[in-house]
Amino acid sequence: PVTIFGVTQTREGNLKMLAAEGESLPGPTMRIGNTNSRLRFKLPPAAFMNAWCEQGPTHHCALGVGRHAGTLRKVARLLDLEFVEVGRSQGRNL
Repeated sequence: PVTIFGVTQTREGNLKMLAAEGESLPGPTMRIGNTNSRLRFKLPPAAFMNAWCEQGPTHHCALGVGRHAGTLRKVARLLDLEFVEVGRSQGRNL
C-alpha cells in the first residue's frame, strides 16, 4: 500500500491537505531520467484524476509507503486545516 499527499490552497487562501491511498504495481522502470511509480487507486484512472484535480492540487505531491490517510486526517484536524481523501466514499473530511 501507498499514500500520496499534497498541500494546496483554497480560493480563500487557506491551506488544504489532499491524500489518496492506493497500491504500487510492479513493472519495468521507465528510462526518462526521474523517479516514477505505477500506482492504482480505488477509483478508475480517469475518475481518480478528475477527483484529484477537482481539489486544485499543486504539481508536486509526496508518495509514502503504507496507509497514512488516517494519520494525515488527524494532523489536519490538529492544524485546523481542510482535509480531502480522494477516492474515499464520503470524500471530504473537514
